[in-house]
Amino acid sequence: MATYKVKEWALYRWPQLFTTVNDVPVTLHGKDEQVEIEADANGPKRVAVKKAATQEQLKQLFDEGHPFIEKIETPAKG
Repeated sequence: MATYKVKEWALYRWPQLFTTVNDVPVTLHGKDEQVEIEADANGPKRVAVKKAATQEQLKQLFDEGHPFIEKIETPAKG
């Protein structure tokens, strides 16, 4: 079974990484983040929560060739 994770060098260089998967903003540093959005034509100042990317989202990024995502193969038990 494979798992996906962000490469260590990318997290070291950019400790707070954000991207979008299917137009949904996610974090790549493994934690949910609250982001303040300033008031604009779309509405008043507000706080949005950006969720940490799931394994499914990380797999999609890997399959799309994202340079920060790596696949980790886990040997089968048996």
